[in-house]
Amino acid sequence: MRFTFTAKKFPSIKLDYLKTLTDDMGLLQHGKYSIPDRKSGYTTDDNARALIVVLNHHNLLNDDESADLAGAYLEFLYYAQREDGKFHNLVDYRRDFLDEEGSEDSQGRALWGCGCTLDAKIYHNVQKLAKELFEKSVTWSLDFKSFRARAYTIFGLYHYYRKYPQQDILEKMKFLLKPLEEVYQRESSKTQEWKWFEPYLTYDNARLSQAFFCLYEVTKEKKYLQIGLESLEFLSKLSFVDNKLVLIGQEKWYQKDGKKSLYDQQPIDAAAMVELNFQAYRITKDKKYKEKAFVSFEWFLGRNIQNAVIYDEQVGACFDGLTPEGVNLNQGAESTVSYLLARLNIEEMIRNRKY
Repeated sequence: MRFTFTAKKFPSIKLDYLKTLTDDMGLLQHGKYSIPDRKSGYTTDDNARALIVVLNHHNLLNDDESADLAGAYLEFLYYAQREDGKFHNLVDYRRDFLDEEGSEDSQGRALWGCGCTLDAKIYHNVQKLAKELFEKSVTWSLDFKSFRARAYTIFGLYHYYRKYPQQDILEKMKFLLKPLEEVYQRESSKTQEWKWFEPYLTYDNARLSQAFFCLYEVTKEKKYLQIGLESLEFLSKLSFVDNKLVLIGQEKWYQKDGKKSLYDQQPIDAAAMVELNFQAYRITKDKKYKEKAFVSFEWFLGRNIQNAVIYDEQVGACFDGLTPEGVNLNQGAESTVSYLLARLNIEEMIRNRKY
């Protein structure tokens, strides 16, 4: 694939809808069309991801608005953390917790957000709180069963290590990645046709490969780069059709030797493919990854199997996915945050002349 891109092709970066979904508690979970759905309450998942978005926004644009939002989303994580360090995930509009403890994925995302805060150009007091939340919680991550939760935690540790390069942080990263490495070796040894970490693909798949790139960046151990690139190639073969990103739909998980679902394709997966390919390009300087990052982003702009525009430029929001009937017209937090993560990655490539 060879493509030519210019910054003029991309919508301007807008935090308008993110602010619409944000109140004095944090980021609301869902939107009914473009109207905030207060009945849906809040989640640690979404507030942690929103924290990462506004930190990236602040790093690029150095604006006060995103710095203030970072404080608001971190404040939510502080509220959601239990005394033992674990996080609640679900909070209703009355600010009552709806769970005893959050899912492993939500714990991992909270650690990811806190780690990013330490590695950002943000107020010292915000970083101080993030460090406290991180260090109070990270020990629990060593027991995670979820591979995605382990990957999210590795991202947090990666950023923590960039600020505080300590050997025990590297050891935690390696420990968390080890089960993925073992399963990958076992699955790929059975057949060269399935180079993946599980006998199925579900959601946010690209994050598993990305975790290996993070380990490579801090250790320079070639095995991590090899597994990252091999698994990226496997995922790409399943995800790019006729120069379009055709995501694995979430109607039904894709089992080994099974059939790929075309719907419901989700913004979270498109954003992860943007970031994974951008990181691969940053490491290898191979232009094919840059091209795939841009193609992945254009999924939001109509370069998909229905030629449907997923990003609502007027509102600054992202629709909730691609269904057999067309676009899901609701605009929730996860979708808009995913779009913004992808758009900020594209902006970073453009500003750093990495295109």
